[in-house]
Amino acid sequence: MSNLRRYYYDNKPKIWKTILIIVSIFAVIYGVNYFMRLQNDNYNTLAQNIPQNTIVDNTSLTTNQSVVGGSTIDDSILEEHITVIENFLNLCNSKEFEKAYELLSTDCKENVFNNYNLFKTAYCDKIFNTSKTYTTENWSGNIYRIRLVEDILATGQSSTTGTAIQDWYTIVDEDGEEKLNINNYIGKRKFTDSTSTENDITIKILEKNTYKDYENYTIEVTNNTDNTIYLDDGEDTSTIYIEDSNGVKHEAASSEIIYSTLTLMPGQTKRYTIKFTNTYITNREITSMTFDKVILNYDEYLTNTENYEDTISITINI
Repeated sequence: MSNLRRYYYDNKPKIWKTILIIVSIFAVIYGVNYFMRLQNDNYNTLAQNIPQNTIVDNTSLTTNQSVVGGSTIDDSILEEHITVIENFLNLCNSKEFEKAYELLSTDCKENVFNNYNLFKTAYCDKIFNTSKTYTTENWSGNIYRIRLVEDILATGQSSTTGTAIQDWYTIVDEDGEEKLNINNYIGKRKFTDSTSTENDITIKILEKNTYKDYENYTIEVTNNTDNTIYLDDGEDTSTIYIEDSNGVKHEAASSEIIYSTLTLMPGQTKRYTIKFTNTYITNREITSMTFDKVILNYDEYLTNTENYEDTISITINI
């Protein structure tokens, strides 16, 4: 026993160093096993939450069942759409922003990112400042919901901070080639026969640009009367609205209308963009737009604003 004690005291530093090395090795092994078990648990949880009828690949999880309405998109169409989306996102992750910009539709470039520098600074530099992983989900028809999150493996971070970035992408055909509308821009619709004339005042709806949370209508107004007219004085925010097939009225975003510009002199034609802030609903059909308080004589209106009554309502069918 005394020999053992003497050996311990003579070799105490070496013994404790050996013990610490062994403990460290076991701690590393435990940590690795714990991390792998946690990763497996996360994977199993994700797998349990995968909806039926899905395509799983190395980069994204995509359901072919639309979130809105529950309809199923054809697998071949889904594959084509996902290829366009993944090409765009992979280019962004690779910092090949100029090539990614070329995948955007002409309408998206005109209405959202009218030049490459804006696209790079306002979208790419903010979202793809670090590599992102993503999931793609069919929202309705050719519209997809994209969720972007920090790529842990690429960044070397042990966890992510903040919430996922969510965007809506729309696939559009442009001269036989599939292009993308991004940044919640759904698309453009042009009108060829949406015109109404009342009391020699003609209002024509030219086009509509739809976003996830609002719509912009471009209209053209011609004043063929002998007086200066006023399309609306803004006293009542409900007098400019669109109406859907269910009779629901959606008021214009009055806070974004510059009412002083709504005057037209005799013989004058002007174009306006009217914004309606309502969430995009795929099955909603807008049937008309109404200007319910068109003032027929702006000069008389200015002299007797409170009691002026010479107004008309103009409704344009869509």
